[in-house]
Amino acid sequence: MLRYLKKMDGVSKEEHHGNMIGGAVSVIGYIIVLAMTVNYLTTARITAYPITTGVAQFPNSEPAALTMPPINCVATNGCYIKSQTMQPNTCLFLAQGEAVPAEYRKLFYTSDPFEMFQVLSTDSGENFALSFDFETVTKYTNPLETSTLKAAIDFGQSVPMPYKIFRGLNTFNLIRTLGVDGSEVDTWSAQLTKDESSFTGSGGCCGATDIKNANGGSDSAAVNTMTQCGGNANTWWTTILVPPATYSEVTVVDPLDAGNVLGLVGGWVGVVMAALAVVYHLIHDTGMISADSKWMKAEDDEVAASENEKQAQDVQMSNVVLTEHNL
Repeated sequence: MLRYLKKMDGVSKEEHHGNMIGGAVSVIGYIIVLAMTVNYLTTARITAYPITTGVAQFPNSEPAALTMPPINCVATNGCYIKSQTMQPNTCLFLAQGEAVPAEYRKLFYTSDPFEMFQVLSTDSGENFALSFDFETVTKYTNPLETSTLKAAIDFGQSVPMPYKIFRGLNTFNLIRTLGVDGSEVDTWSAQLTKDESSFTGSGGCCGATDIKNANGGSDSAAVNTMTQCGGNANTWWTTILVPPATYSEVTVVDPLDAGNVLGLVGGWVGVVMAALAVVYHLIHDTGMISADSKWMKAEDDEVAASENEKQAQDVQMSNVVLTEHNL
């Protein structure tokens, strides 16, 4: 056993001359590195993962349009919605509390804000027509841990306060988080740019001849309201959602990736063995343990000593035999 311990000596200065002190120091180093690796793998699974941040271009074409979060109409008299990706004369009417269908929640970047997602609200005393789900990442793990504050359906809920979009021109910002498992979490937030949004008598769904309801059917009452829109200048509100040219992208880095772990292990081995080599040479060079001690003797030294002892024993036996013969 001690012989194999000497073979583990990775710090001895003499080439191919390991001793038990050096072997013990080397084994201790490997044990420390193993313990550090186990501790890293254990803590990495329960703590937040590291992240990198970048900037991505917001899609600027309809086929690549992004889907906005779930959105509800909160206006008392309903919302008249013109989606950016639907036909020019096709609009959607939602009653208070109804959700915007996914096909209407598309957004891509153009330079003209009047081609964006627009909402007409006939309630002149209300500053909000829309409320949206606010989903955010609470912990960067695998899978991602998230929290979602649901969109309001009316103006009754105040604790916690749901996220609403103020009338006027709003930049609808996005932070996209990419998990190590390929999942995506989109966190949207509305930033008011201009609140002078009183209806001027045109634009949006004003004059639309095809207005759908939440079930996809035609809404003749909504069409009738929109045909009389010209006389309501400065009494209706317009809400416009404009995407930014770029958005933030957060990428979660897997600390348990094999390449990362192997790189750390290699670094730890170098640091630990260098530190233990200093300890070894302090013991070896300062004479803290005698060089004649069995703990400091190299394996070939012991082999040579053993052979010398055997030869001495053979000589002694020969002398005994010779003496007996002479007698």
